[in-house]
Amino acid sequence: MSSGFGKRLKFTLGLWMACLIEGLLFLPLWILLEVYLHPVQAPFPWYLILPVLSLSGVLLRHRVNRRWMQILASLPIGAAAGFILGGAGFNALPIMLVCALFAYLGMNAADRGLGIKTYSIGLIVYFAAGIIYARVPELQYTLTLLTWCGCGCLILALLNTNLSFMRYNSFTAGAERLPFGMKRYNRLHLVLFVAAAALLASGAVKAFATLIVGAFYLLFGLLSRLFSRSEDVAISRQDMPASQEFLQTEMKEPGLLSTILDVIFYGLAAVIALAVLYFGVRWLYRNSSGIFRRVVDSILSVLRRENSQEQNGYKDEEESVFAWEQTMESLRRFVKNRLKPGGRSDRWEAMDGSSERVRWLYRHWLNARAAEGYKIKSHLTPRETGADVAEWSVDRQQARKGERSGSEAQAAELLQLYNEARYGQSPASASGKEPGQLDQLKKQLKL
Repeated sequence: MSSGFGKRLKFTLGLWMACLIEGLLFLPLWILLEVYLHPVQAPFPWYLILPVLSLSGVLLRHRVNRRWMQILASLPIGAAAGFILGGAGFNALPIMLVCALFAYLGMNAADRGLGIKTYSIGLIVYFAAGIIYARVPELQYTLTLLTWCGCGCLILALLNTNLSFMRYNSFTAGAERLPFGMKRYNRLHLVLFVAAAALLASGAVKAFATLIVGAFYLLFGLLSRLFSRSEDVAISRQDMPASQEFLQTEMKEPGLLSTILDVIFYGLAAVIALAVLYFGVRWLYRNSSGIFRRVVDSILSVLRRENSQEQNGYKDEEESVFAWEQTMESLRRFVKNRLKPGGRSDRWEAMDGSSERVRWLYRHWLNARAAEGYKIKSHLTPRETGADVAEWSVDRQQARKGERSGSEAQAAELLQLYNEARYGQSPASASGKEPGQLDQLKKQLKL
């Protein structure tokens, strides 16, 4: 029992830490609310109570396991916390909403994954806050805190990306634990790299280099005195000339809009310059011969070179599959099918061939189940998805057992056809289906 309690406690603390990291990623928003909506009666910054609300939500996750129950439970918790901190005024309403949000996020923390997308959004928030807060006098005193917290979030993002990379390369599922030695070795190198970058940014390298140069001058002076005939010879270190001070002139600092326009202008100028350079080199390559063409061909061959494979069972005679005309045609097809309004058609009549119609049936069948409340799991194979949908249907449709058998039979037939069409196990079964049979299957599935 003690081991089970320890596992539950560890899992609860892990969920709470994930909630704390999420709150840290969006700290600039909480500071903004603290500065402009600071409650008068609060003895401390109100955002310090957010971790407590997240912990309460994590502890209540088993009692309120439905989304509507979690929303109903988080609203009074947030209202009570906001009332204690800010009273019943209108200014306390945003604080109540944020407190309710943290309680709600704590309740469903087990269903969310703290991935690189969340870290990216948080780092973008820190980047924007570093630009905006530096120009607002009321927020300038928070820049030091935001700088240190932003560095911490960046390190956490690196560790998260490193862990995902190790799981991907070791074929380890999300619930399985990585080998402790591999994790420690990899994280040690990452921490050393981050520490070296921090020392380089803080100026420690310059101080160390100055110390080494001073030791060199001292050693050289001692050797000169030792081998010199006269005792008056001494090597004095020449100080570096002081840098000339610039003329101090009053310059008006540009505004935020001016900075944004400068960035946009330089970005457009760089894009135009790269486009002109690309089309110029392309025109010269097509209309010239001799040394220039051979140099470009050698550069392209180096850029297209691949790493040597350990097992080369088959070597294609084609050296390069890149073709400019084919690339432009693919780009036109992409613009026509994806970017043009109404260009892409997902209608049953637009499907060409039995394989595409089988894929259409599977796609719309799965979307129909998702519309009914089924949660699609992208890591499952089609067969595993069918079994999962069947298990979900048993829990959901207990009152319609007679109708379920027929629909399950048609779904099993669809999954068999889709599995063959996708993996090519028996192409004749899927592609050899008559259009009338697939239409009949579509009617039976009510798609």
